[in-house]
Amino acid sequence: MQRWRGSDRLPALDVAESGACRVLDPGGVFASLSHSGDRVVCAVAALPVGVDIERLDRPRDHLAVAGTVHGAAQRQALLALAPDERARHFLTLWTLKEAWLKARESGLDFAAMRSLAFDDDPDGDLATAEDGGFMLALAVVPALPPAIVSSPALSWRRCRTRRVAPD
Repeated sequence: MQRWRGSDRLPALDVAESGACRVLDPGGVFASLSHSGDRVVCAVAALPVGVDIERLDRPRDHLAVAGTVHGAAQRQALLALAPDERARHFLTLWTLKEAWLKARESGLDFAAMRSLAFDDDPDGDLATAEDGGFMLALAVVPALPPAIVSSPALSWRRCRTRRVAPD
């Protein structure tokens, strides 16, 4: 962020009650932070940005959590998968939803999460990538730039957000 702003001054950060992290006096720079396991990821952009990272091997009951954060169609798709494929599918959706909310400076909002769905789209407004056992997602408001500058090893898959009726 210092390089982006051309300043030696450390940026002041604030964490809202919602849990959203924001740069005070952004000066055209927005940031988002996330951590999981021993990894921390930071996204910096000229527009509001959200990033999320989750470990794929963290034990959890994906079907139980899906009832809180996914709509009916997403829960059905998860249920249809073999148990060893559920973590990847669940965490792809979870990280996309959390990044989308963070880009809007919102904390976890389970009702909003249940209303979000995603379709593959090379011009989409979000992207997801897998990196060494971790799932990452990136969102920028209003839309991602044509190129995502990140680790060269990451292969980003873009998707488009759509809102679905809550069930």
